[in-house]
Amino acid sequence: MILFGGCAPGTSVRLDTRRTHYEELTLVGAFHHTPAMIRRAVELLESKAIEPSGLLTHRMGWGRSKKHWP
Repeated sequence: MILFGGCAPGTSVRLDTRRTHYEELTLVGAFHHTPAMIRRAVELLESKAIEPSGLLTHRMGWGRSKKHWP
């Protein structure tokens, strides 16, 4: 799942380290893309220059995904 939301300086997050260790979870930070980069990505998708299906691992509705968040 990708959620966007910039964090204010000094923001901290609680993390269940047991889950990260035993379930081998990975937390990855993402670069905030510029509007020009987003436009280019949409152009590539619309022109079918790239096929995004290989990038998707799971699909679920928002209602189902909320149960995984505190």
